Amino acid sequence: MKRDLSQWPTARPWLFLFLSVFISLLAAFGASKLYFRGDYQIFFDEGNPQLQAFKELEATFNKTDTLAIVVAPKNGDVFTQENYPSCSS
Repeated sequence: MKRDLSQWPTARPWLFLFLSVFISLLAAFGASKLYFRGDYQIFFDEGNPQLQAFKELEATFNKTDTLAIVVAPKNGDVFTQENYPSCSS
């Protein structure tokens, strides 16, 4: 049985190609309906008091879902000749 299945793609290449394309198109059609919602609020009921308080806090102040990446040299001073060797005068 295993031998028959492993030789099937080489025994009938056009049928295998057609079925592969058909299955890929079918999967792509289904994948178009998928989406990702990266919002944590889907885990809480609309009536959750903590969620309501958090929404009120965000409405009063601001949403804080940002990220800052800071890179600094070990000597602590960015504007030195050591940190910018190509900018010598």
